[in-house]
Amino acid sequence: MVIDMTLSISELRSLTPESIWLEITPELRERVEREIERTPQSNQIAKYHARLNRFSLYAFQSWLESQADEFELPVELFPSIKGLPWIWEIVNGTALNIGDTRLVIIPSDFTDTEELIVPQEWLDVPNFAGNYYLAVQVDEQKGQICVWGYISYAEVKRLGKYDDTYRNYHLEREDVHDDFEVLWMDCQINQAVGAKPLSLPVVGAETMKRLIDKIAIPKIFSPRLDLKFTDLAAILNSVKDLEKLYSKRNQIISLGEWFEGIFDRVWQPSELVFPFKPVVAAKGIVPSALQSKAECVGSKIIDLKPDNQHIALIVHQQKLNEDKTEILVRICPANESIYLPDELTLNILNEEGEIIPKLSKKSKANNWLQLKFTGTTGDRFSTSVEFGVNRSLEQFLLN
Repeated sequence: MVIDMTLSISELRSLTPESIWLEITPELRERVEREIERTPQSNQIAKYHARLNRFSLYAFQSWLESQADEFELPVELFPSIKGLPWIWEIVNGTALNIGDTRLVIIPSDFTDTEELIVPQEWLDVPNFAGNYYLAVQVDEQKGQICVWGYISYAEVKRLGKYDDTYRNYHLEREDVHDDFEVLWMDCQINQAVGAKPLSLPVVGAETMKRLIDKIAIPKIFSPRLDLKFTDLAAILNSVKDLEKLYSKRNQIISLGEWFEGIFDRVWQPSELVFPFKPVVAAKGIVPSALQSKAECVGSKIIDLKPDNQHIALIVHQQKLNEDKTEILVRICPANESIYLPDELTLNILNEEGEIIPKLSKKSKANNWLQLKFTGTTGDRFSTSVEFGVNRSLEQFLLN
């Protein structure tokens, strides 16, 4: 059925009362734009996934909250709100657990609702598999979202036409239900038929690292077809490995690897970057060779063009316990200069890309600047070094 999206929400509801019509409000649009800008995705397909899914998810969540009298069950996101971009980096879709029932939102921007396309990952990866799949149509330009149907796991497997080239299940319009009252009843009484995903072979640590590295370099398109399905499924089935893949593809520095002596081409132990720079060892930063197993330091050189200002960025971390790490970030001249240029700024940004007010310093006749804070395993933060119109941003993951 082709829907005339130029109609108003009230007209569309009258035309197709069985569908759930939602509005993209100015507030929702602003939220999505802000999050898209602050959350990295390595390619245009992933950015497209993130955009559609954010609009669909937030609008649907608001609708669920408006139905609070009917839905008393808790709603949880898989794997978490922070982990959604890890999934969108690879595949389209968002999973919500309503009580013991998992709904998977499958959004598209198609103007017709004749077909639902469900990626194989949402059926055959054990951690991903859902009980029901929601067909969602997003028209960002018109500011309208339509939840036009749903289908169960068993029905997708039985009725879906599998495309082995693109690893998708295709469902016809007549295969998809539009009686949402039945779906909500199933959620309330937990009558959903259990999913039966593939049984995956055990993958060792070395093999997993090799698989992640194989698709860690970003390309124009999603990497989901670059590995055989069982290998990709093994990565996706582990939240830790999925996060690691996302971090590598989006050049987020994994600080936990430094403790194992693993640095990338840009970051190196400080004594290898500038072995004769005394300011590095001053006031709290100890060269790697002299450190305990509970601390480590990495450094890189920043070239703030066009002024040809070479700045050393140093990140020192010390484990306080299993979950807490103390971070000290320092910048200092990396050439013959004694002082940093005036008005150079060092900022620490939170996961949302916002400057933390107490973690910001501007140089004035300083030979170094530093900021210290404590983080928890799983936290993400960024450093921003700014000089005039030039800015260098680095993203880090505490793991």
